[in-house]
Amino acid sequence: MRQSWNELDVLRGFAALLMIFNHAGVDWYGDEPSRKTIEGFLTYLGSFAPVVFFLLTGLGHGIAPLADREATHRYGLANKVAILVCADVLLAWQNGHWLGLDFLGFIGVSTLALEKVRGTRHPIALATVLAVAVLGVRFVVGPLAMARLGAHAGAIAGWVTGTKGIEGIAYNPFPWLFYPLAGYVMGRAAERWSDRIRSGDLATYALLVVGIVGSVVVAKALAAAGRPALRWGVVTTTFFAQSLTVVCASLLAVLLAHRSTWLAASLQPLHLRGVSSLAVVPLHYLVLFVFGLAVAHPPAVVAFVGFAAAACVVSLALARWFASGTSQLSRVESRGAVWTGLVLATAASGLALLAQDGGGGAIGVSTLAVGQLALCALLVVRKPAPVQALRPAPRT
Repeated sequence: MRQSWNELDVLRGFAALLMIFNHAGVDWYGDEPSRKTIEGFLTYLGSFAPVVFFLLTGLGHGIAPLADREATHRYGLANKVAILVCADVLLAWQNGHWLGLDFLGFIGVSTLALEKVRGTRHPIALATVLAVAVLGVRFVVGPLAMARLGAHAGAIAGWVTGTKGIEGIAYNPFPWLFYPLAGYVMGRAAERWSDRIRSGDLATYALLVVGIVGSVVVAKALAAAGRPALRWGVVTTTFFAQSLTVVCASLLAVLLAHRSTWLAASLQPLHLRGVSSLAVVPLHYLVLFVFGLAVAHPPAVVAFVGFAAAACVVSLALARWFASGTSQLSRVESRGAVWTGLVLATAASGLALLAQDGGGGAIGVSTLAVGQLALCALLVVRKPAPVQALRPAPRT
């Protein structure tokens, strides 16, 4: 019997809050504020949003029951990956590039990788080996190879090893693939021992506490040694250690919260499931832009927190409304016309972005939002299968 993990829905909402606070901080102050201030800490904490989102991609695949795994159709998988990658292509066109790989596209790539892994005979072992290999390439092999090559090391070699970034590609597989792979292993473990975990297994809590303490100690030591915590283009060891702290603390908090019926119910507004967790990406950009036009930007931290909190409430509400609306559209009789309209809306948005040649402002933001939301809707509203004509029965 399939068990519903509401904890994952809450974590998706939490990751969305982190994302909105991060982008709100950059929009509000024009750049990331000092991390020694409250607003700077909240903005920096928000930079761990993709860590939680990518981990949840793996967790969802690991927890999914066997029936769902066997039912995954190749066309459906290819369709989802193509849609998510196209969403990032639209973003690249808005930024004046031909191609790009950002948040939604990386989720698509991660989904494809996870499907290939869990289709093998020993998916848990393979995912574990690949996760370790990803870290090894980024933090051991890559730096050694680049140091040995010296001036002969090119941008491609640096990107392949995760030691150099390339414009337009926000998430290098080394080490970002670690999070969905590790999430998959954790998801399989959660599926196997779900009763123990949900009954308040002390070993689970102890393991997460050890992860928090250990990663904090390592991150502090790296910071004291002068290693900066960076993730843009290249993920540093300090940021990676801090990301493990955020992961373990988030998991521990959500498990403890769901031990209480009252706390679990109070977290209901954070729930994001299915397409809502993807639609919140373009929606929050649009909300922040509109709010930014309507509200002044005083430097007071109270004003910033209120601005970001309001954006969170509106963005999550719109994402859930969008998911409900697309679910209803997927069941209408004229689904074929709806599907065609969404495809045309995506194409029109793409042409408009190309015509603007990297244009921003209200037109660029709204055009991108329309295109990406149409693509998100296409994840739910599938193209109807062609109706086969009935052949007359043979005469006897």
